[in-house]
Amino acid sequence: MGEQERVIYYDICPKLQIHGLVINERVPSVQWGRFSLTQKGTDFLAYIERAELIQIPAAKKGK
Repeated sequence: MGEQERVIYYDICPKLQIHGLVINERVPSVQWGRFSLTQKGTDFLAYIERAELIQIPAAKKGK
């Protein structure tokens, strides 16, 4: 596991899990788990993406 994966898995995902955006799943027949997005997490990322798309053209108009 690289440094980026380690930060995402141990630092970021537990904080997102508190808010119900990701869930920690056990992988069958292996000794590790993985985080995956919940529907709420997917909706939140889509909201952020839409907000960024709306703000980018507005910022260019002001220049």
